[in-house]
Amino acid sequence: GLCLQGFISTRTAKTYSSGGEVVKGGGGGADYATFMRLRRRYNIVYTLGTFGDWIQGAYLYALYREHGFSMRDIGYIFVLGYFASASFGTYVSS
Repeated sequence: GLCLQGFISTRTAKTYSSGGEVVKGGGGGADYATFMRLRRRYNIVYTLGTFGDWIQGAYLYALYREHGFSMRDIGYIFVLGYFASASFGTYVSS
């Protein structure tokens, strides 16, 4: 859901020229081409990082289970991790 929203918003973003008028379609030029290359690289790295994070979830669950944590405790650990990531990530990015 969130990835799709980000993809759509970057595809429909408006670009403003130095005069303040809206230029549809990005405006062209070297700056736009550089931005597109950067965005493509960012999206590739972000996708790989997110996939790596998702894939480790099952292994962390098994690790916690092996160390004697209950299913409820593991749930709390995951929720706390997501909450901390969202909070800290928002603070760092602002």
